[in-house]
Amino acid sequence: MTEQAARPRQIRREAFTVQECMFRIQTALFNRKKVYFTELFEASPTREEIVSVFVALLEMIKLERVAVMQEATYGELVLYAKDRRKANGA
Repeated sequence: MTEQAARPRQIRREAFTVQECMFRIQTALFNRKKVYFTELFEASPTREEIVSVFVALLEMIKLERVAVMQEATYGELVLYAKDRRKANGA
């Protein structure tokens, strides 16, 4: 067995929670009509960050807080805040 294989691997703790990512999306949409998915990230996001934000986006769609459009096949996702007053019948 090689020396590298014998060493235990370090497992990193998740740096992004879905709740934090939902807040990030909500904050980005607070004063803007639309936000592009890529605008939710810094210059070089990690895979974990992208997945966490995407899962948060799916949760917000399920809760009817966000609408998402795609202008072309394989195009960028565009996020829109849903008007909660209309959704609640007010």
